[in-house]
Amino acid sequence: MMHFSAFKQSLLTLLTGAVLAIAPQADAQTKTTVKQAFSYENLPVLAGEGISETSRLRHALVSETDVALKHRTTEGSTFAFGIKIKAQAYASDDVDDKATVEFIGSYQVPLDTENKWQFRLQAVHAVSQSEKDRIFDRTRIGARLQFKHDKEHTTRARLRLGHRDQNEALFEGYDQREVLAEITHEWRPNADRFMVSGTIYGETRRAEKDQYSYAEVGARATLRVPLSDLTEITGRVKFYQRDFDGAFASSSPLTRSDTRMAAHIRVDRKLSQNSKGFAYIGWDSNRSNITSRSYDGAIFGAGISMVLK
Repeated sequence: MMHFSAFKQSLLTLLTGAVLAIAPQADAQTKTTVKQAFSYENLPVLAGEGISETSRLRHALVSETDVALKHRTTEGSTFAFGIKIKAQAYASDDVDDKATVEFIGSYQVPLDTENKWQFRLQAVHAVSQSEKDRIFDRTRIGARLQFKHDKEHTTRARLRLGHRDQNEALFEGYDQREVLAEITHEWRPNADRFMVSGTIYGETRRAEKDQYSYAEVGARATLRVPLSDLTEITGRVKFYQRDFDGAFASSSPLTRSDTRMAAHIRVDRKLSQNSKGFAYIGWDSNRSNITSRSYDGAIFGAGISMVLK
């Protein structure tokens, strides 16, 4: 049975965004945007997010609401504030509907007169709630340094610190401290939307219990090709190797190790000046030496997104 209680939590953000969208802008340097997307997708669900103790793929109706306000100063710096809500209603009763709310603030400043170097600070606080329980609260603070080599090439380096406060009723000892370092290079050879990017990263998470602490290395790649003024196709591939610190359980001496590979192709089609339709299909596989944490299967989805302001 499909539940829709999680979607109620997106209404407040959507209404707030509507008010901001119709409100007069403070000046020409201030811009407010409100985006809304609805989709039906087949998504990976991790153990502990429902009554099942296995990881698997499940069908879900998804709503994503994004309200953002950006202000650019006369010196070229940018302040940004936003609220994002992602609500997921699952078709299966073994997974609880949930909604995650993110409160976002950032500050970006150019470091030279040619605008080749830019520095950005960002803070994000997230609250994830199922229809029954709070899942987690998480705070992340990050810094990013960007260098624009020329019109075609851009490199970004990012360092992010975080802390996750997990609901102990779901996972006892899962509170985590996070450290992420990554570097991304992006190539845009033309004036159109063609783009190639690649990212490599390393991350560590230290939990109260060693069985939930891990080190991870991974990579992501994206290729976006415009087929026309209205249509573009995007391919994405991601990979990571995740090795945990402690034994998986007191009854199992195994130290968990996961290898995940996922890829999909997505088509976006512009429907009007402020809306587009999209569809994607791909494969998601997580190979683990702990059987209950392994899954693989097709991922897919289709939906519509709108810019309200």
